[in-house]
Amino acid sequence: MENQEQPQGTAQKEMKEMFARFFLDIAKLIFATLVLGNILAIFFSTEEIWKILCLIVIGFFGTVSSALMAYNTIKQTS
Repeated sequence: MENQEQPQGTAQKEMKEMFARFFLDIAKLIFATLVLGNILAIFFSTEEIWKILCLIVIGFFGTVSSALMAYNTIKQTS
């Protein structure tokens, strides 16, 4: 009976680790596109800086929230 439960627990752990990797990848994408891309835009465009700054703030928020989701998923598997 114990042998049957162990592979199922391992499969659930692998699934949670896969979700954690997914959320970390999303965090990297959000950071790269919204934050880094718009920081570069500040240097090339002085018009409507408030829009660029809003996108940077949204990017930071998205990055932090995705990273927290990944951290919580990893924490649950431990």
